[in-house]
Amino acid sequence: MLGKVTKTPWVDELERANDCAIPLGLHALQLLPEMTNDTVAELQLDDPVLEPISSWLELEYEPTLDDL
Repeated sequence: MLGKVTKTPWVDELERANDCAIPLGLHALQLLPEMTNDTVAELQLDDPVLEPISSWLELEYEPTLDDL
């Protein structure tokens, strides 16, 4: 048996990764009962990240890539 090379089975790493990976996602978002729609809206207006988006929506402004 000298000189005989055993074959290595072909493994498709991408297919294997797909088999190992489970899709992630958000299934539900539950707000605490004490938070009314008005409270959520107020918190969004006070959020420094959401404030520009809220302004753009109000003004019907389409942001440029630089804005984003």
